[in-house]
Amino acid sequence: MRTIAYVDGYNFYHGRLKHSAYKWLDLRSFLAELIRIQNPASELVGVKFFTANIKARLAHRGAASVNAQDAYHRALIARGVEVILGPSVSSKKLHPVLSTVSQRTATTGFTSGRPKRSRPT
Repeated sequence: MRTIAYVDGYNFYHGRLKHSAYKWLDLRSFLAELIRIQNPASELVGVKFFTANIKARLAHRGAASVNAQDAYHRALIARGVEVILGPSVSSKKLHPVLSTVSQRTATTGFTSGRPKRSRPT
């Protein structure tokens, strides 16, 4: 069975690699072995790695984090992984903020138990 693996780079890194010794994981080899174990008749024919570039001003190590990510992306590409970059956006722009009861009461007089959705400014 021909198989293509789709990887959410952000969740894969933060969920499995961030606090491990495997930050330089050979993703293609890892996935090929995982697929072989699950079904020996399977063949990994492609890996698509979806991610976004790190913003140095938001990264713990600044420019060093950006350089490390760039190097890892180049290594993935060298191993035949297709790296697909999406936009970098902060989570504050993506998700509405749920105000607390005390904030609602002070600003709107709304005191029921249901949260009020508001957009950050």
